Amino acid sequence: RRPSKRGDAVPVITATSRWWRCRGDQVSRTAMETGAFVTALTVCLALLWESGEAIKCWECNSHADPRCADPFDNTSLPIGECAARNLPHYPNLKATMCRKIRQKVNGNWRFIRSCAFLGQPGEGTNDENYCLMRTGTYDVFVETCTCKSKDGCNTASQQSAPLLLLVLGAAAATLGAAAATGVVLGTLR
Repeated sequence: RRPSKRGDAVPVITATSRWWRCRGDQVSRTAMETGAFVTALTVCLALLWESGEAIKCWECNSHADPRCADPFDNTSLPIGECAARNLPHYPNLKATMCRKIRQKVNGNWRFIRSCAFLGQPGEGTNDENYCLMRTGTYDVFVETCTCKSKDGCNTASQQSAPLLLLVLGAAAATLGAAAATGVVLGTLR
């Protein structure tokens, strides 16, 4: 708590490096009447909210289903919910990205689309597509692409606004409104 100019206690929002916590032990009646309490509560909820990063991806293999090959018609197959997928050997690991694998084995092309548990999405690109290419002996070529820009991003390149900029803009607007109503913000520790 930090005293206001009148000496009343106002809510303080404190933060640690990864986890956010809020405390508003005593909120003055004046602050509640002016709406500062509602603003502080909104800020606290926004800071506590953690997105589950659930994503939906196309899941298919062109070896078993030719509709999975490129050019891909995303109306021909249902999209899968990645939050329902688990890895038996990593039960706490969640799928947060989509993956598309394009491979050539002995002259035959195969396309595999799936949820991705591990990998690196692209940085600095509009579609967040990150691809690794590997070649090997016996006419083997593999290209693995991961993305997390939006549901079904493992079809082709997408255009989307960076989510981080949207979140930062909303946070700045909320904090500006909180500062205008007299809510005191704590510092990062």
